[in-house]
Amino acid sequence: MHSKKVLLVIVDALTAEVYDDLLSSGKLPHLSRLHEHGTYRGASLSIFPSITPAATSTLITGRYPREHGIQGAYWLDEGTDEVVYFGSDFWVVLQHGGGEFLRDFLYHLNQDRLQAETLFQTVERAGREACSLNYLIHRGDTPHEIDLPWLVDVMPGLPSSTEICGPSRMFLGDFLDTLPIDDVQTDSIVEEISDMYGMDDTHTGEALARLARQGAMPDMTLAYFPENDFASHEKGPFPASPTVEGVDAHIGRFIEAYGGLDAVLEDFCIVLTGDHSQCDIVDNKDTAGIMLDDLLADFHVADYGTPLEAPEELAICPNLRASQIYLASHEPAFVERVEDTLLADERIDQVIRRQSFEEGAPEAYLVRTAERGELQFRPGDAGPKTARDAYGFQWSWQGSLSAVDGRVETGELVFDKYPNAFERIAGGPGSTKSADLWVTAQPGFEFGSRDAAAHVGGGSHGSLHLYDSISPLLVVGAPDHVDVPKLPRAVDIHPICSAALGIDAPTSPGDSHAARWFSRG
Repeated sequence: MHSKKVLLVIVDALTAEVYDDLLSSGKLPHLSRLHEHGTYRGASLSIFPSITPAATSTLITGRYPREHGIQGAYWLDEGTDEVVYFGSDFWVVLQHGGGEFLRDFLYHLNQDRLQAETLFQTVERAGREACSLNYLIHRGDTPHEIDLPWLVDVMPGLPSSTEICGPSRMFLGDFLDTLPIDDVQTDSIVEEISDMYGMDDTHTGEALARLARQGAMPDMTLAYFPENDFASHEKGPFPASPTVEGVDAHIGRFIEAYGGLDAVLEDFCIVLTGDHSQCDIVDNKDTAGIMLDDLLADFHVADYGTPLEAPEELAICPNLRASQIYLASHEPAFVERVEDTLLADERIDQVIRRQSFEEGAPEAYLVRTAERGELQFRPGDAGPKTARDAYGFQWSWQGSLSAVDGRVETGELVFDKYPNAFERIAGGPGSTKSADLWVTAQPGFEFGSRDAAAHVGGGSHGSLHLYDSISPLLVVGAPDHVDVPKLPRAVDIHPICSAALGIDAPTSPGDSHAARWFSRG
């Protein structure tokens, strides 16, 4: 089986519509050249919640949150009664966060929270070499010592050194650099703290070019460009497009450093995608942010960042355009009262939960809306209505498919505004590890709190909606045996890369994940 090296390029919050506009207007010259030799899919589906820690975990593991364990950016671990917070607006927290947050990010997110094998581990357990350039989810099997004495004085709570496990080659901003050093690249460990600790597009691009110049490209390299997410939050996805143009320039420098396009195409399969997209937020500070603690003021709500304890009735964990809500009681009348209160606000789109809270109950899910009705669905063909999704799995439902903008077309379920809704709900909020309720915002709005203002006039993401969920997928130079699904998802990136490398993966591109979850009955 013919195999190639893989370069996986992930651009945070890469919105398909923005990418296509830049491409058609000639503003991505280097990527345009790659398009001439590749397979392009204009809509690759993120997970739900479509938020960075969970979505980047899916890209690198090929698993949904129900399996990889990263439930969002902010959730309650009911097993340990611990609040898990990696920041809904991750880069803002990273810029301004303290030592405890950085320790959780550098170590606990990858070593403790993540429950699935990463592509880095898959590659190196097959005897090949992998490299991570600034990727958030970097777990591998090689221990690396990070020395942080330059940060200890300004960030209380941060140890002077810590050990993390990643791939054998790794660049993590100002924290870690195991790449070859050349005369062009200056030492990445700086004395002054940069805004993003060296975890920015410039450092990623320079690290990638350095590998190319040195002839040191491993079998698999992941280059992560984070700045588009930050800029899109601040300005909106279209005004942030210069950051995508910047990524194109970095790709051009890599191609030049490697010896030109022909050399790159000969040796590499290049995969480019994003973890989610972004939705425009209304430019009205009075309405853009949905303050759930105010909306649910008739209930005893736990303080943000604290577990749920009596006499509190609710705990709220906002995740930008989605929010998790934990309930002290599962009495039907109480649950319905909470749901009705939420749906009374016209900015609320959906309330989503497991149909039954009883332990061991068959998996079934409920989606309620104010204007489009209520839907109950479950895996299997028990009815009363049943059809297959785009990946061949059979689902049953009753109620209104309009709750997820669904319909049946030639015997197949089609979801327009909420793509692949059934599998994505079952893969995240449907998990028994997830919150009791999930609530999503209508396009244009997001969930705020007294500690986190909405991105008024900017962009956001996190919901099940199309606007939050669609990134482009470009696959260039793949061996003939590599299948690029017509309807790709974030979970397909791991198996696409594995196939290009000639390595067996637990799943194949385009597989139904629901079929695997529910195969035992």
